[in-house]
Amino acid sequence: MLFFFKIYLEKMKKLIYAFSALALLFASCSSDNDSSSEDTSGPVLLKKLIETDFNGDVYTTDYFYNGNKLIKTVNDDGTYQNITYTGNLITKMEFFSETDQLEQTDLFVYNENEQLVNFQRLLHNEDLGFKEVYVYDASGNVAVTYYDGDLASQTNETGTGNVTFLNGEISVMTDMDAGVTKTYTYDTKNTPFKNVLGMGKLSFYDSGNDQGINHNVVMLTKSDGESVTSTYTYNSSDYPVTCVDDDSVLGNISYQFFYE
Repeated sequence: MLFFFKIYLEKMKKLIYAFSALALLFASCSSDNDSSSEDTSGPVLLKKLIETDFNGDVYTTDYFYNGNKLIKTVNDDGTYQNITYTGNLITKMEFFSETDQLEQTDLFVYNENEQLVNFQRLLHNEDLGFKEVYVYDASGNVAVTYYDGDLASQTNETGTGNVTFLNGEISVMTDMDAGVTKTYTYDTKNTPFKNVLGMGKLSFYDSGNDQGINHNVVMLTKSDGESVTSTYTYNSSDYPVTCVDDDSVLGNISYQFFYE
């Protein structure tokens, strides 16, 4: 998957393009310890991610910041992503081809409590649009309604889902339309994007990126039988430096994390 992102396609209605590179952070990992140098004078920020997929293909993504705001990601194939903030909230992500053509726009709307209430994905080359609307209960859990349409409007309801939180992390995510429930288990370490402003508020959009808000997913299980277990090594500040995901369907995928 991508959290700027490669994403597994669980619903054809979402037709997700895998050129984001934040969700290159799949599910997560059990722990081991390692050390890595980093700048401790400011927040720890992910600078580079190297992924080796189950076919042995290698992908590199570089991350660029303004303070602790992530403003751009660049992939080694020349594609890139620009991120726009309004105040401290991420409100737009734009995905460009290697020839600078805008191919996808993701838009985010928040309520007065800075909770995400609306997500839109616009696929410009396809004249397709997708939308998710979020309603919160008193416990902070989320009911999701999915829509699709064209670039101008997305009014055709295609399904519903639920997101349940426990101790500040997603515990269970259910897509009622696809009939799939995902259950998550976490470590106690730091996620690579923990210090990126606004990132934690986007944990469940687009059916989730299978990445923790503050802690790393060490086990992902799905009701269709698929599972992902992972093994991390960490630096002295408890941020991941490597991860190997053991996917019961795809096989092993490995990651290397580099920080500034």
